[in-house]
Amino acid sequence: MISHIIGTHSVTVFVDANSHTISKTAKTYPLVMQAIKDNDINALRAAVNIRENVYNRLKKYSDNISISENQIFYKDREVTGLISSRIFEMLQAELDIKPMVLFLDKLMSNPSKRAVDELFGFLDACNLPITPDGNFLAYKRVRDDYKDVHSGTMDNSVGKVLEMPRNMVDEDKNNTCSYGLHFCSYDYLKHFGGSRIMVLEINPADVVAIPADYNNSKGRTCRYKVVDEIEVNEYNMPSKQITEGYTDEYSEEDTEDSEQVQDSVKPNPSAKLTERDVKRIREIWETYTDKSLVVHHLMLTHGISRRQLMRIINRESWKNVH
Repeated sequence: MISHIIGTHSVTVFVDANSHTISKTAKTYPLVMQAIKDNDINALRAAVNIRENVYNRLKKYSDNISISENQIFYKDREVTGLISSRIFEMLQAELDIKPMVLFLDKLMSNPSKRAVDELFGFLDACNLPITPDGNFLAYKRVRDDYKDVHSGTMDNSVGKVLEMPRNMVDEDKNNTCSYGLHFCSYDYLKHFGGSRIMVLEINPADVVAIPADYNNSKGRTCRYKVVDEIEVNEYNMPSKQITEGYTDEYSEEDTEDSEQVQDSVKPNPSAKLTERDVKRIREIWETYTDKSLVVHHLMLTHGISRRQLMRIINRESWKNVH
């Protein structure tokens, strides 16, 4: 029998001489309780490992960011809103969270509360991607000689880094056209002149304001790097859009793909499934709605690959087991 203590709001289990407390609100709680009910120590280890892997993945990229049950914290401050939801979605889908964690780490060092509160929503609404090192990409129109449209004095050629004192950038979002280095979304490009379109890489810590006009589709920063130029089509718009979501197109470092992120989930070539195992796999699959979590759990429990698991679920293998 698995040693455990069920409390009002959590369950504590003892696995391999270590205790683990799982809140009833945690997504792994049903899996832990099912393992206790079945007296299945391997299933319990798998459920606990999911929880530990989440902690380790966050800790791997930042000492400032942690997770407690269904909350994400930056140091002692709870992170709420859209960015918190996105991180949980990525964790559950077993995606590479490194870009998002580094982005959050940089964003939280921004001294402007308004910028911290508004920037990720701006990126999400405008489909602007985050880079592997936690910066983001945006657009900017410039003159034919690569100088800025407003003053004609700042060179925006590829490779240039432009910056100005932060306290010289207008932080009032209601001042829609004001002092600062400007960047924008794809949709804003049609409202602004300039014969060339450049791609900028911006550290979220350097963003000062997201002005309120044109549906919050532009921003002001104190620093950016010009990383690319996009060819303009016959409509004076970019011939292509910056990749949405996450991109390593302008990265100088290798990124982790989903296989690397899941390197702790390795199939066991010697694993032998029984009819009872197959029935149990299908039963658990039908019982729980959080499929991404269940996939990880079943792979760990039975030592099988994702492909093997999905073949069982889809009845491409073990067809005679009902």
